[in-house]
Amino acid sequence: MSVALHEGAAEDVRAAADRMAVFLSRFIRDGELVFHGVASPLPMAAVVMARNTHAPNLTYL
Repeated sequence: MSVALHEGAAEDVRAAADRMAVFLSRFIRDGELVFHGVASPLPMAAVVMARNTHAPNLTYL
């Protein structure tokens, strides 16, 4: 496998993770109580994104 192919695959994975975080953040409404499992970076990113974009009053446990 070439280095260029490997780097391209890594970018695809990061882009997919970014899209999933955006998708998850859209389910969070302002004022909701939000929690997720331990060591879950994708939901954590979604909560932070929601708070910074459209749900400043969410409660994050």
